[in-house]
Parts: sequence; C-alpha cells; structure tokens
Amino acid sequence: AGLVVLTILINGSTMGALLAWLDLDHLPPGKRATVERTRHQVTRELGELLSRLESSEFLQSADWHQVRALVKLSEQTAADEVTAEAASEQSQVTDFRRRLLEAERRHYWTQFEQGMIGRTATQHLLETVEHALDGEPRIDHRAQLERFWRMPRMVKYLKNYPFFNQRLISHNFARLVLGYDIARGFIKAQDEVAEHIDELAPTEQEAESVRREVLLNKQETLEYVEQFRLTFPEIICALETSAASRILLNHERRVIQQLLNSAVLDKSEAERMLADVESRMATLQKLAGQISQPDSARLIGDSDWENGVKDAHRK
Repeated sequence: AGLVVLTILINGSTMGALLAWLDLDHLPPGKRATVERTRHQVTRELGELLSRLESSEFLQSADWHQVRALVKLSEQTAADEVTAEAASEQSQVTDFRRRLLEAERRHYWTQFEQGMIGRTATQHLLETVEHALDGEPRIDHRAQLERFWRMPRMVKYLKNYPFFNQRLISHNFARLVLGYDIARGFIKAQDEVAEHIDELAPTEQEAESVRREVLLNKQETLEYVEQFRLTFPEIICALETSAASRILLNHERRVIQQLLNSAVLDKSEAERMLADVESRMATLQKLAGQISQPDSARLIGDSDWENGVKDAHRK
C-alpha cells in the first residue's frame, strides 16, 4: 500500500514536469507541421459542409453563430493560419514519408479484410513497410519483394517439356500464388499512397519526388506481372481464377456476417450459409494447384495485337 501511495503521489505528480524537462511533452516539429496541414484539410472540409448546411431548407432556423462556437470552427481556422514552428525541411520530409508508409500499411490490412490478398501476402507486405520505416523512411524500390517474383530456373529450362514443366509448376504453385498476391496488393497500395501525396507533402518538390518513386514502384511491379503473363499465360489464368473466386467467397462471407449482426438472418441459418462458404473455400484450396492449358483461341483473342485483325486472317 505504501508503494502504491508513493507511486501515485510522487511519480504521478512529477511525471508531467519530467516530460516537460526532457522536452517530450509535445510533438516533434516535423510531425507538428504535418498535423497542422491535416487539420487545415479537416477545417476546409468542415467549412464547405457548413456552407451547404446553411443553405438547407431544414436548418433555416439554426443559430449559425452558436454552431460555429460549439464546433470551435473559428478557433480551428485561426490556428490553421499559424505556420508550424521551427520545423526543419528535412524533419518535415521524414515525417511526410513516414505518414505515407503508415497509410500503405493500413491499406494492406484493408485489402486483407476485403479478401483481396491472403494472410501470408499481407504479412510479407507489412514486413516490407517495417523495413522501409527502419531508419530513414524510403518509398522507392522494395528489394525484399523481388525474391517472390523470381521464377524457378528449372521452369525456364523445362519450358519445352510440358510433362515435366507442368509438374514443376504445380509444385511451385503456392509460391507463384503468393508472388502474384504480393504484386497485386503492392500495386493497389501504391495507388492509395499516391492519393495522400498532395494533402501531406511539405513542398511541391517533395510531392513530385515521391510521386516519381511511387510511379517507379508500380512500373517495376507491372513489368513483372506483364512478363509473367506473357511467359506463363496458363499460370496467370489459374492465379486470377483462384484470386477472383477467393475474393467473391470472402465477400459472401462478410455479407452473411453483416446480415447476422443486423439480425436479418438467424444464427442457425447464418451458420449453415457460412459452413457452405467454408466448404467451397476448401474446394478452391484443393483445386488451386491444378493448372489446365487454356484454349489457344481465347489466348489469342485476349491479346492486344489481335485487335482489328479480320476473321479470315485470324483463322
């Protein structure tokens, strides 16, 4: 009891002063500058919404001066006009890149929850973000991902021997699915990062620099996907079929769960429907390694160079 009392009275009462003495009672200048820019974005959107509300026929009797006072909109506007104090350009750039990487990390979780990428792909993508955040944050070139995009050499050597090649591909199918999942999730995350650049960038030059890095990330990944598509169309067909089926099944499971939570479905009925989804998911997992040679006519029809070719020449 004595230790608890002394901890509360001495440690508790002096902690604030200690943090202030160590200069830990406020955000770093770079992060503070980013927060101010974000707050300005929020204030601007609140102002736009307020203008629309003032013209609403259902809110004509509202006391808008009191509304502004209650939401402290005038105070926020005044605070936004004050520039962030003494934040060096480098610290602002560092915090800007960290926030973009944190947004990328959140988007991987969103993709996983929506069934867009698998659990293992999500884990590897999150690891690359942690590596990028370690030390000076980096947006460009994720070397950790390249190992997932290398085809086994034996696949290339055995390409002209379908019997052995098909078995080797089937054996490596899980790794190929993982690499494709990672590539697809990474590209979508780069699109998400690009949407936050303008609102968070400390300078136009830094915004343009990061935009180029994001574009380079997408180009490198898309080159891998396109080369993979041209070299092994049967694998891509199986991968995309599996991915599309998984996305739909995950979405079905999520809709059923939402209907259960909203009491539209009974628990017993929802459980039967979820069990059916899990059964189809298990079937999909068993069929994942089976690769069938796609129809050659369909492959030719899906090619870009085939557009505009006459039927006679196509035959």
